[in-house]
Amino acid sequence: MAVQIAKAAGARVIATASSKEKLDVAKRVGSDECINYTNSEWWKEVMELTSGNGVDVVYDPVGLVDKSLKCLKHKGRILIIGFAGIEGNLEKIAMNSILLKQAQLIGYVSYLGCLNVR
Repeated sequence: MAVQIAKAAGARVIATASSKEKLDVAKRVGSDECINYTNSEWWKEVMELTSGNGVDVVYDPVGLVDKSLKCLKHKGRILIIGFAGIEGNLEKIAMNSILLKQAQLIGYVSYLGCLNVR
């Protein structure tokens, strides 16, 4: 859904995922480019695709903020939806990276499960 919303807003979407199957889904719903983030330097591919400029917004449902900062434009935003981490390891982020990029980190939690729908 995030890909479709971004495309409807006119964004170029560079999707990242951990498997070919997930990347195929992202491509099918409209992603312009797809990168497997199990490559530890996936962020370099993002920088190449953006001619070294980086991206305006990162939608992060996994918890890859540290690497996402490396391919984020100055004053870009990271929307944090989840924090599963890689192989169960939650990441630790150097706060100076956020400061130097003047990045905005926005956490979002859906409370739909808490609604009492009858």
